[in-house]
Amino acid sequence: MPEIWLPYGSVEVVVSIKAENLADQLEPNFPLMGEEALAENLRKVEVKERTCLFMPRPSRSSIDVMTRLVKTLTDKGVNPSTVTVATTREYAIYLRKQLIENKVNVSEIGEPTEFIGSIDKVKVKIPRVLKECETPVLISDTGFDPLFGFSGGPTALIRHLGNGLMSEAFRRRKGDRPAPGVASSDSAAFADQVVELLGEAVSVEVLPGRGGVSGVYVDKPVAAHQAASQGLLGSSRVSVKSDLKVAMVSAGGLGFDGTLADSLRAVWNVVDALGDKGLVALIAECSGSLGSEALKRHITGRLDLEGLLHRGEYIDGLEDLLYAKTALRRYTLVLVSALPDYYVEMKLGFHPCRKTGDALSYILNSLGSRTKVHLVPHGSTTLLTKGEA
Repeated sequence: MPEIWLPYGSVEVVVSIKAENLADQLEPNFPLMGEEALAENLRKVEVKERTCLFMPRPSRSSIDVMTRLVKTLTDKGVNPSTVTVATTREYAIYLRKQLIENKVNVSEIGEPTEFIGSIDKVKVKIPRVLKECETPVLISDTGFDPLFGFSGGPTALIRHLGNGLMSEAFRRRKGDRPAPGVASSDSAAFADQVVELLGEAVSVEVLPGRGGVSGVYVDKPVAAHQAASQGLLGSSRVSVKSDLKVAMVSAGGLGFDGTLADSLRAVWNVVDALGDKGLVALIAECSGSLGSEALKRHITGRLDLEGLLHRGEYIDGLEDLLYAKTALRRYTLVLVSALPDYYVEMKLGFHPCRKTGDALSYILNSLGSRTKVHLVPHGSTTLLTKGEA
């Protein structure tokens, strides 16, 4: 009996599955970037005085790239005291410790109070730390986003700037199904328009790899995001020839499954490869609980989804509730996590399990002992598509 290990929080959990039940193991190809190529790309970043490195939600990969960039800039003669790393309160203390020897400033981003323009009568305001610097540098991971197609510089900015801009981006969506890996949406175009109002901004987009960095793209924000998105597709898209019946998917472990909101990205990345009445079993620790404001309000009975949609309002994570509602009409969703069963089953409509073995037993008991299961060990960075890639 094959034993396959799937990431779960900071550890791995085993799936003991009979050979006749294992359809395939689907994984992306993330080659690590060489040190020389990484250094060469970072040397492309040209800055003036008063530089702001904008990192609203840093990851291990983006922090690694940021510290390398700081060293590259100081080696080029930039005074580190003129460089500010702007991040959210939850990350500020950690980054101050990381950068204590680099002598750069670390500040909280602050509220978006400075008006910089309008798009279709929607006002755009940015934090003062971005307005006052001469060179804004956006540093972000590139990944899949079910609303915008891809996450990266433009989406990191618009998601941080708040619900007014996000309400407009959400209103421009083309449907109620997730569309990761599709860059041509009106929502993505709106995010591009917002980031272009920053003027002389530079974007450093990072493709995380296992144990390092897979790619770094440096350019104006929209151009860097487009190039990084194509690089991500080239590494992460896995094509299947026919509809899958069952996919057992790990969000990817530490860094990808801290909250349910983070982990659901893995589900939206694979559901389009399933046929009607397919099943997705998500393996995600969710040690940080729910993650988004929409999920928290929904669990406590304080959210009216239909009312929000009717009024055109947005709160953080609203798309996940909409996509889950749509998906549950067509698929069965199973969740192996540390979340209370009441949240998972009664409030979200997922089938809760505590162990991967429990999930596998549920699958075989529900769909038949000969059911074939596809395993996806890194669902947050794997996009399943049908037909040719």
